[in-house]
This record gives sequence, structure tokens and C-alpha cells, in this order.
Amino acid sequence: MKLSRSEFIKLGILTAAGISGLPGIKLSAQGTSSRKTVIVMGGGISGLYASYLLSKTGIKVQLIEATDRLGGRIRTVTDVSGNFLDLGAEWIQAEHRTAKSLIRELGLKTTDFEVQSDLFFGSYRKFGTWDISPKSQEILNKLVQMNSKINSTQQQELDRISFYNFLNYQGMSLEDLNILNFKYSLYYGDSLRSLSAQKVLSDLVNFPKYNTRVEGGMETLTRALVSSLENTEIIFSDPVVSVSQVEGKVIVTTVSGKK
Repeated sequence: MKLSRSEFIKLGILTAAGISGLPGIKLSAQGTSSRKTVIVMGGGISGLYASYLLSKTGIKVQLIEATDRLGGRIRTVTDVSGNFLDLGAEWIQAEHRTAKSLIRELGLKTTDFEVQSDLFFGSYRKFGTWDISPKSQEILNKLVQMNSKINSTQQQELDRISFYNFLNYQGMSLEDLNILNFKYSLYYGDSLRSLSAQKVLSDLVNFPKYNTRVEGGMETLTRALVSSLENTEIIFSDPVVSVSQVEGKVIVTTVSGKK
């Protein structure tokens, strides 16, 4: 089964949510302690969330991060005035139920707002004055209706082609393709060249008017998770080079030679 990055991240978070409920976990690190230890590789949002859930059950956690920072693609920069910019993950969308639940659990504040943006595409255009042509809008409307009527096999085929290429095949102009690419990248945080046609067409049936952001930036979520970790040892700047299973134990070896 082929997964997009967004689907993989969602699956990873959902999997993490179920870890503490799995019976008979027998993972352990090499050592003298009789206490059960789980090693989590990678300190991105999924790794941090898995560590958070595991540590709450009393399981000892070793979190191994290859770089010198936690958060993965989540990164927020703030200027001297307190204005912030998310360089990676930015939006919390309606379908991100696990993320929304976690944000509430950690007591973080969010803000809902409508994305409004001016456009410079050959010439400067203020928000509300730019959009695709009526012809391209008609193409888009027909495709959304078509997607709601096709069977699962046809939807799987649509899932294998990018939305950008699919619109190109349908005769949408290059200018309108680029405008749509900009417009929807504000919501998805990714190019239409990377998103499946089936995914976007399904979303367009009830496309949300508002997005949600964490106050202070998404790195606020990372910091809150880290400060909430219990029974967790964090190892920085030590990439994992091998994972092996010997006599019922999982042995993780890092580039520094630690096991």
C-alpha cells in the first residue's frame, strides 16, 4: 500500500495513540534494569507523541534523535516583536482530530482564521481580486461532481496521479494551474504536484473556509510535549545505524557505538 506523507503522518500518530493499549509489548533495551524500556527512533512530532503516551503508562522511554533538536519538520522562528513564522507544519485542519485532542490536553491555545493573501503573479493582485478563469472553474466543478460518483477502483486510480497533472490533462491553463497551486498550498502546505487528485477532489466537496493555528507557533506544541515527558531519556545527535533482534531483545545501535 502506498501512502502519501500526510497519510503516513496521520497513520503514525494514530498508531502511537494505540501503542499503550497493545497487549504483551516485549520490546526492551539492552541493560541491567528489569524495568521495561521502549526505544523511540526520531524526535519528530510522531516520535514525541509516542514517547508521551508510553511514558504516561510508566514505561521507561529512550528517545533517540539524529539531530541536535526535536520537532522534525516543525520549526517556528520569532522576531524581537514576538511575531512568529512557522517554517514547517503550520495548520491544524478539521481532519486532524488526534492533534486537536492533544492540543486541548496540553492546554494550548489556538486561533481560527480565514487565510487571506495577496498575489504577485506577473502583476500585483490584492486578496479578493484574483482567482482562476470561469472556464477553469467549470472544469474544477465538473471534476468534483465526477469524483463523487466514481467507484472505489476508479478512486484508487485517481489517487495515483497528482492533482496538478490531472488538471493539466483536463485542459486547465498553465496560469490557472499556478494560481490554484498557490491558493491550495496555503491550506495544504504542499504543492499540488505532491497531492493526489482523489484527495483534493474529495476535500473540495466541503472545503473549509478557516484554518487553525497554535498560538505562538507549532513549536509551542513540541515544547509542551517535551516538558510533559516522564521516564524519558533523550539522546541527541546520534543517528541509529542498525536495529537487530537477539534472544527476545531488540538492540538498537547508534553511530557513536551506543547500544
